[in-house]
Amino acid sequence: MDIMRNNLNITPDHVVCPSCFELLTRDDIEGFGHCPYCDHGFDLDEELEDFLLKPVIEEWVRYTRSRDDIDMMM
Repeated sequence: MDIMRNNLNITPDHVVCPSCFELLTRDDIEGFGHCPYCDHGFDLDEELEDFLLKPVIEEWVRYTRSRDDIDMMM
């Protein structure tokens, strides 16, 4: 599912830069907030924040569920 808002095309694994149309990963924009190819600056909006935080949240949910499973066994 693609989301098109604020000139960003966001897929589950990539963001398409609205200036140079390069496929960018989280690592490409996470620390710098701009496209490494054309230096386009990204405004941190809700969609971009969700894209960047998704792996952190998924890992936290996995950890929490595994801890709950361990607690239930005791």
